[in-house]
Amino acid sequence: MAVIGYARVSSDDQSLEVQLAKLEEAGAERIFAEKRSGTTLDGRSEFQALMQFVRDGDEVICTRIDRCARSVADFQRIISEWKSKGVRFRAIDQAGVVLDGTPTSDLFLNLLMAFSEFETRLRRERQLDGIAAKKAADRAKPKHERTYQGRPATIDANEVRRLHEVEQLGATEIAKRLKIGRASVYRILSEGVTSLNLSAPQ
Repeated sequence: MAVIGYARVSSDDQSLEVQLAKLEEAGAERIFAEKRSGTTLDGRSEFQALMQFVRDGDEVICTRIDRCARSVADFQRIISEWKSKGVRFRAIDQAGVVLDGTPTSDLFLNLLMAFSEFETRLRRERQLDGIAAKKAADRAKPKHERTYQGRPATIDANEVRRLHEVEQLGATEIAKRLKIGRASVYRILSEGVTSLNLSAPQ
C-alpha cells in the first residue's frame, strides 16, 4: 500500500508549503501538487495524474476535502472512482474524514462536502455583493474620483480624428484600418472624446 498526497492552492501567489509539510509528516510517499482553481476538475493535470496513478490498496491523503473538489457532484465522482479501485481517502486536518467503504463514512463525507460547497457559494455571493456596493457608491462620486473606471482604453481617439481630418478617410475606412466598429468612429468624431473604453468592434 502506498500513501499518496495531494496539495492544491487556487492561485500562483499562494503557497503550497504548509500543505506539503503536513502531507510529508502524515507519511505521504509521493505528492501531487498544483496551483489551480478547485471549482472544476478540468485543467488540473496533477490531480488527473494522481487519479491515474493510484492502485488498489493505496491511500490518498490531503489536508482538507476541498483541496480535491469544491462541489458535491465532483467529489462524488472522485469518491466513486476511488471506491471502485479499492483506494482509501483521508483528510488529515479534518478528524474522522476517512473513506473506508462504509455507509457512515460515505454519508459523512457527502455532508461535509455539501457544507463546504455551501460555504464557497456564500463567500462568492458576499464578494459579488461587496463589489456591487462599491460600484454603486463609486457612481455617486465625481468621475475623476471613481475607483472603477472600466477597462483600459484601447481605441486611440486622436488617431481616429487624424485619419479623418488629415488623411480624409471616411468612417468605414477608419474602422477597417484600426479594426474597430464604425459606431465607435462615429461616436469619437461626433462627441470629441479623447479616448474610448472599448476593445472590440461594435
